[in-house]
Amino acid sequence: MDCTLFEHMKLNVGDAWKITKRLIDTVERYNGVITILWHNTYMFGDMLKFYEKILKYSHEKEAWMTSGEEIYKWWT
Repeated sequence: MDCTLFEHMKLNVGDAWKITKRLIDTVERYNGVITILWHNTYMFGDMLKFYEKILKYSHEKEAWMTSGEEIYKWWT
């Protein structure tokens, strides 16, 4: 997600947030699942703040935020 937004799409933080927020809201509306892939090379400065904003917004919407292992345990 980080590379797509900032390298491929070349978005600024504001425009990237508009798209990300809309994506999260759409997933919620349809009771879907979203997976956030964020590389460790983006875990600094404004990029880290952006990632934290995604997590905070999702948490405020009461999203189930979990690991692949927990999903496996839930599913089996």
